Amino acid sequence: MTQGNQDSPKILVVDDDPLNLKTTCHILETAKYNIKQAVNGKDALQLALTFQPDLFILDYILPDINGLEVCQKIKSHPLTANAFVVILSGMKIDMDSQIEGLELGADEYLVRPLPSRELLARVAILLRIKQTEDALRISETRFRELFNHINSGMAIFQSNSDNTLFTVVDINQAGSRINRVAKKDALNLTVQELFSGAEETGLVDAFHEVWRTGKPTYLPATLYREKRFAYWAEHQIYKLPSGEMVTIFDDVSNQIQTIAQSQWEAEVNTAVARLSKALIYAGTLEDISYLVLETAKELTTSAFGYVAYIQEETGYLICPTMTRDIWDMCQITDKTIVFEQFGGLFGWVLKNKTSLLTNKPQSDPRSSGTPLGHVSIERFLSVPAMYDEGLVGQISLANPSRNYDHRDLKLLEKLADLYSLAVQRQRSAIALQNANERLRTSLEEQTRALEEMRRQLEETAVTK
Repeated sequence: MTQGNQDSPKILVVDDDPLNLKTTCHILETAKYNIKQAVNGKDALQLALTFQPDLFILDYILPDINGLEVCQKIKSHPLTANAFVVILSGMKIDMDSQIEGLELGADEYLVRPLPSRELLARVAILLRIKQTEDALRISETRFRELFNHINSGMAIFQSNSDNTLFTVVDINQAGSRINRVAKKDALNLTVQELFSGAEETGLVDAFHEVWRTGKPTYLPATLYREKRFAYWAEHQIYKLPSGEMVTIFDDVSNQIQTIAQSQWEAEVNTAVARLSKALIYAGTLEDISYLVLETAKELTTSAFGYVAYIQEETGYLICPTMTRDIWDMCQITDKTIVFEQFGGLFGWVLKNKTSLLTNKPQSDPRSSGTPLGHVSIERFLSVPAMYDEGLVGQISLANPSRNYDHRDLKLLEKLADLYSLAVQRQRSAIALQNANERLRTSLEEQTRALEEMRRQLEETAVTK
């Protein structure tokens, strides 16, 4: 039997006494509750699974199952566990039984006879409490779903007694992923332990400031370096009404890398355009080589390097930039800018006409070691300069402020293309100049010969 509005709070009344059942239901009907009845524990439990009441009113003594046992089953089933249970009895229940009932999940004990107004008031109070708990439960579920599935990392911290340390009490899946730490291992870590470098980046100071003022703050993208990895993160820090601290953080490494890549490409394009223009007006191969070397060193942060060309007549490698770059630092006694033999890493590049990048040249099997007195080579990058599949020259760099990477290699190959074109243009200009010189000499010789022939003809004519 159902009374009241279907949207009203649902109450299941369980009593084997027909008069008591009718009386209780009649009182509840006046408040327009949605009511169903059962006369024993078994029927009550079956009906509860489909009806799923907000409140049970159970008689203490039932013909088949004890009211306390019914209460226990109600509280242990996931579909009814959040319902409130009132134990209603026609006799006073001893204290031990009341304690047992409370331990089993009962929320209220009432003894008949009970005035109608009191029953309705107690039921209304319990339903209000349940509505509040349901709202809190829904809010907690929503928060937990958001907390666990949001792409941003979230970590909740509590402070110690003097508010000098903040330790993790919860962290979501994204937070564990970003920091590469399991949740069980993150719990009880301090801010400094969860975010390596938190002192240096200002994160700890931001926590103290937000805790003191209660005002949220934003910490822009900062590099956090762990032993195993590094990443860029930005933080939004809040203080909860409970006094707990929350930081919402994002790994923005990809965005930072994209911005850095764009800035680097713009810088490279500007430098290459400037170099291309300068190479047009460069006078000698030495000047061309030096312009290319300075651009390569600047864009790769390399400390040393050389740009060299192959002498067409001999096939020797000529390194004019060495006299400007590391000549004075190199302590080799018989140093030279002309290399007839190609050995070691630089020689491997020339012989194989293939680029080489190594950040551990000392252990590279292609290396023949560093000669005594030579500048120490910690990292090495070298590319051949090719023109029509022929070797024109070489660009080599060493000892940048960080490891070389594929960007440096692509840059150097682009500069090598420019260098090979500039060298070939210079060679063509020299060849054209030599050809013009030979032509001029030939014309002068022919002119002198014609002049001599004319003179001889004139002398012959005068004699006749």
